[in-house]
Amino acid sequence: MRPEIRALRMGDWKLIVSPNHKVELYNLKEDIAETHNLAEKFPERVRQLRDRLDEMTRNAVPPGGPPPSFKKRKRATGTR
Repeated sequence: MRPEIRALRMGDWKLIVSPNHKVELYNLKEDIAETHNLAEKFPERVRQLRDRLDEMTRNAVPPGGPPPSFKKRKRATGTR
């Protein structure tokens, strides 16, 4: 699986986490062009957004659809 950039926007804040674990935080209300990385200035905001992003990632359906076990269950019940 190829590493991916993950991002989350909540309110005015946008967090970007790169495959090399570089973290970027922007206040889009004040910096729509994303030129001033505020990650070091607001570590608590980074933690909050990263925790939420990690939670969403854990609960996401992987690319390509549901796992094969899901398809087997559907076939066993006669649904398509």
